[in-house]
Amino acid sequence: MMTAIMMINLVLSAAALVCIYLNSRNKEIFPTYYDDGAPPKFFITGDKHRNFDDVKRFCRSMSTRRKDVLIILGDAGFNYYEDFRDDKLKKEMSNLNITLFCIHGNKENRPQNISTYGIRSFCGGKVYYEPQYPNIFFAVDGEVYTFDGKKYMAVGGAHSVDKIRCLEENQPFWDDEMPDDETKARVEEKLAQENNSIYGMMTHTCPMKYLPVEMFISTRQNTKIVKKPGKTKPMNSFHPDIDRSTEEWLGKLEQQLDYEVWYCGHYHADKQIEKVIMMCREIRPLHMRLFGEE
Repeated sequence: MMTAIMMINLVLSAAALVCIYLNSRNKEIFPTYYDDGAPPKFFITGDKHRNFDDVKRFCRSMSTRRKDVLIILGDAGFNYYEDFRDDKLKKEMSNLNITLFCIHGNKENRPQNISTYGIRSFCGGKVYYEPQYPNIFFAVDGEVYTFDGKKYMAVGGAHSVDKIRCLEENQPFWDDEMPDDETKARVEEKLAQENNSIYGMMTHTCPMKYLPVEMFISTRQNTKIVKKPGKTKPMNSFHPDIDRSTEEWLGKLEQQLDYEVWYCGHYHADKQIEKVIMMCREIRPLHMRLFGEE
């Protein structure tokens, strides 16, 4: 027969198992990340505006690792609402099996304006980061980073052509969306230190002469007016507020710079013009063979 001591031990053991189970239910389960010893891989893509479905599919299909890096050329959207919605998105993406390196766009607040961000080193340069989201970094404008042995300069920011609409409709907008004079001076100084020679540029917008005018809403509407003047309602036309000073400045840099490739986002297009590559949905290896290379 079972003794009283044995019965007490069984009850205590069962109670301990119940406690362990309940505690495990209340704890967050974080994924484990493997490291096969191979060097990190670097990928690049364009604006995401908070939609990371393609990124998730890419990471699954490529079996990416935590140390692999996906560069986002602005408007990732992590700092758009500046409330619990941003925290929810960051938490979701912090569980992704990759590191996200973001250029600052124009449809998001700058991380240096947010108290939760600190600064750390990454790939030879400084980045903004939040400790609770250890795989989401933002580039510091004017920093030089080394990706797979090649140097890149990062410069974020652009002008929002829908600025007036955003202000009228109380949509998110930030006055410092474009690089200021201090940032421009820092960029120029850093490039001068590199003898105005660098493998690649990573910017949100592009140099002036590469503007994809066929993508502009106003251009498409003007085309409709010419083709069907009686069927287009002028009251529905979008009149953009245009400030091209950032593109003009980048154009001056581009003229004096010796570089191999220039990546940019902003225009929601996947296309190449000479050595300038605009990206949106495509996700490609950073050092994929470029069109026209022998």
